[in-house]
Amino acid sequence: MKLNDITLLDKAIIKEFETLNIEQKEYLFGMVEQMYQSFGQLLVCSYLDSPEYIAQNWAMADDENPGIVEAKILDDPYRIHIFVNQIPEHIKAYKRAKFSKEIGFSRERQRWFLLMKTAFRELKRQGLKPFGEEKAVAMYEFHFLKTADSDNYTIRLINNCIRDAGIIKDDNINYLATYCDGVVNPSKPGVEITLLKEADFGNYYQKRDCFLDKNNPKSINDTLTD
Repeated sequence: MKLNDITLLDKAIIKEFETLNIEQKEYLFGMVEQMYQSFGQLLVCSYLDSPEYIAQNWAMADDENPGIVEAKILDDPYRIHIFVNQIPEHIKAYKRAKFSKEIGFSRERQRWFLLMKTAFRELKRQGLKPFGEEKAVAMYEFHFLKTADSDNYTIRLINNCIRDAGIIKDDNINYLATYCDGVVNPSKPGVEITLLKEADFGNYYQKRDCFLDKNNPKSINDTLTD
């Protein structure tokens, strides 16, 4: 296959698409979404299999901000804890201009793939057991500088990264559920991610609810291991 044979979208083609009915647009969107997911996974596998690429692009992940990623395996229950001391940019892909050259999503996603790969390497060193066929829950706790909100684009971005790093089999509803919360914590801004089996979520959440003091923000995983 020649890359030049792939037709790029331009204003004229978009104009033609506007004449399609709803069913035709849904069909076309489904095809494009499948291609996006498939090529995205192929691309990130190539990134992660290329030490030269990672070395050349490390500033995207860790070089400019040492210690950006913390990763550890905790017990009772078994869970994976990842903390990244920053939050993905507020991504609203569909609000951008249709033909803007500065979408930014691909580069942001690429950087977060590298961040998750950094965490994955450390977790493997500690004896990581991927969840495989078992359904997992990803608990997100955003540590904000001030009152704010995180949108689904942010969570979806990181879920994709966790999936492609091999920690979960897939990020669809058969393999992953998501819980999101946040605290104002200017002393330690970032995003805290806890992954555990769905079967362990109820008991763990009760512990979390008992120990977490929203007036004194602190990592729940630190609290439960003090």
